[in-house]
Amino acid sequence: LAVIAAAGLGKTRVLVGGDGDRGALHDTAGRVTLMVFPTLDMIGQAAGRYRAGRGPGDPPGFVLRGRAAKREDDQGLMCTYADWAEGVVKARGRVTELMCGSGCPEADGCPYLEQQHFLKALAKSGDGVVIFAAHPFAWAPVASGDVEPDLVIIDEQPADLGVDQFILGPATMHAVSLRKNMEGWDAAHQIIEAIRNDGPLDPAWYAPARDVTEAWITRDLKKRLKAAKWTDRDNKFEGWGPKDPTTYVALLAIVEALAAMGSTSVPPNVVITEDGIHLSVVRDLYHQDAAFGYLDATADPALATNMFGPMEFVHSRVDRNAHVTQVLGVNPT
Repeated sequence: LAVIAAAGLGKTRVLVGGDGDRGALHDTAGRVTLMVFPTLDMIGQAAGRYRAGRGPGDPPGFVLRGRAAKREDDQGLMCTYADWAEGVVKARGRVTELMCGSGCPEADGCPYLEQQHFLKALAKSGDGVVIFAAHPFAWAPVASGDVEPDLVIIDEQPADLGVDQFILGPATMHAVSLRKNMEGWDAAHQIIEAIRNDGPLDPAWYAPARDVTEAWITRDLKKRLKAAKWTDRDNKFEGWGPKDPTTYVALLAIVEALAAMGSTSVPPNVVITEDGIHLSVVRDLYHQDAAFGYLDATADPALATNMFGPMEFVHSRVDRNAHVTQVLGVNPT
């Protein structure tokens, strides 16, 4: 369900309450709700209003902080190695497995891991919980996938419109061409050349290209993590940091997108420029089995459907009470 109503009409207030009044989410005992927002300020405001109206038997409100977010006591970040973790996520690695459980000296007493354990306990209690978090959590597992929400609500349009963009650079394309006589890499090379020449594409290339690229990324990521010095907190894993993501991930994303479409010709969302091969793809919401709600003041139904899938749209129209006077001429001063 999507609710489109002008800013200030109280879309969020209906759910979380305000001025000590109850909202609809106070009546969700036994259910896990995930409500996501574009900014930390909005998260804090919504959680504060919800907690102010909470009574006996109502689900607790919980602010879920990302690894790069400030701690509640403002003493550093939730994860000491947040930059490293972001690089691992971009390389499709599991941070809890490859970092937290593989020698991180900050694992004991880590506020991010403690937050996960506490949230898991709340979700399993049977009392329910209302989780307030940032937009990215709508496309990511909660508490390493151990907490599954019954209801997901997205407040306001995501800044990136739910679209991932990848660029496969010339250096990586050249590296693939040097391995073209090796198993799997030959298929990857054929895909790249077909895109460069506007097709045709053979779906038989996709599985071997995907497997060899995925194995390469995993092996290289583990190698970099093993070589990293935990004391060097400025080590951004060259080639894996958030400002310089590896283009092998872009190659894998392109192959997976083509395979999902069963493409025999180059689709419109794959474009080649001087910078390389570009892919734009709409992310799937992670919590597919949850009920879904979307609140926005200016949502375009076609764009919203493209981001989130088919929905029922409810419009709350308002008549603007304004008198406009246009003044023509030069400034008299």
